[in-house]
Amino acid sequence: VRKEEEVYTAVMRWLEFDPEGRVEDMVKIMENVRLPLVQWEFLMGKVSKHKLFTNNEQCRHYFQVCLYVYMVNRKNKNVNIIFLSLFFSGGETTNRDILCRLESFNPITNKTKQLTPMPTIRRSLSVVVIEKMLYAIGGSDGTSAINTVEMYNTEKDTWMPRAGLCEPRASLSAAAVDDKIFALGGHNGLNALRSVEIYDVDTNSWSATTEMLSSRSMAAAVSIHSQIFILGGYDGSMDLSSAEVLDTRNFQWKPISSMHEARSMMDAAVLEEKIFVVGGSSESQ
Repeated sequence: VRKEEEVYTAVMRWLEFDPEGRVEDMVKIMENVRLPLVQWEFLMGKVSKHKLFTNNEQCRHYFQVCLYVYMVNRKNKNVNIIFLSLFFSGGETTNRDILCRLESFNPITNKTKQLTPMPTIRRSLSVVVIEKMLYAIGGSDGTSAINTVEMYNTEKDTWMPRAGLCEPRASLSAAAVDDKIFALGGHNGLNALRSVEIYDVDTNSWSATTEMLSSRSMAAAVSIHSQIFILGGYDGSMDLSSAEVLDTRNFQWKPISSMHEARSMMDAAVLEEKIFVVGGSSESQ
């Protein structure tokens, strides 16, 4: 099959042969049609107008999720959404056990699936997606910060070791621009870090670049076009409300407006070129 439009067309022909008898099976079948891969004109001009997606509630919900994924991927191909799955890796249990577990969640079926575990047990890592590959970066093995990087192939359900960070980092932030991964700050077990490293996918190598204006661990980072924004975090003595942005075209950092309150251990996401910061902690202040 050369393109996903052909898969969609074949499925629709199968349905039209016996619409009443086959419509109940369409939801499960449509989960295997990767609508976020079709051309925008095809998606909106043909798929959105089909009565299956206007009359069937489950298929309509499926289309809405596909449309969201399509729009997110148009703005940033490196989000941690691959087709219709969200991925969760590593972490720590309430018993303080460090995990290597990898799970995916499908919002259409509302089901979670266990996948091949990471080779390295760790928490406080960062995960970035580039071209259907998940990169698990740094973290802590429960004793010390590590520099380990591993790549997960979402199509083959396999892991592969990649070049390690230049220095160990736990509670780091990471973001991607084009085919480059930026590992930002974190801590090495002693100090919060200002340093930044870039990973080149083609050469499988890390190199140092311009340091941030402030030391930050447990911060949140997002990318918009050629810029990387890092927000809040902990500098070793207090939580931060400050934020800064890196222009990856000239590798210059500059401060931006601070958040309304200091926080670390929060998360951030981009929607319609606006950054949303959610949750976090300010217990250290």
